[in-house]
Amino acid sequence: MAIRELKVCLLGDTGVGKSSIVCRFVQDHFDHNISPTIGASFMTKTVPCGNELHKFLIWDTAGQERFHSLAPMYYRGSAAAVIVYDITKQDSFHTEEMGEGAERTRSREHCYGHCWK
Repeated sequence: MAIRELKVCLLGDTGVGKSSIVCRFVQDHFDHNISPTIGASFMTKTVPCGNELHKFLIWDTAGQERFHSLAPMYYRGSAAAVIVYDITKQDSFHTEEMGEGAERTRSREHCYGHCWK
């Protein structure tokens, strides 16, 4: 069975739930007391899709302002960027990092659909 690796990067402001989303997807677990990410964290999950396995290489970037300059290093070469924001805080939707990361990912030649349920 063929394995396709897909790099995915989560972008967003601090405290919006990026790490919680990754933990829920990868480990099927939700932690109410998750610690803030320093720099970035990395997790993987392999999901069957038809006759292929899709291995998601997931980069969870830190949302604190002091780490924004590191974000391009993590989302470069990504197949997708997941933009995470807090619907109760409008400012969390309008960050420079999210706009730049989404634009760079959108300009890639390949697009992949999602296969998980």
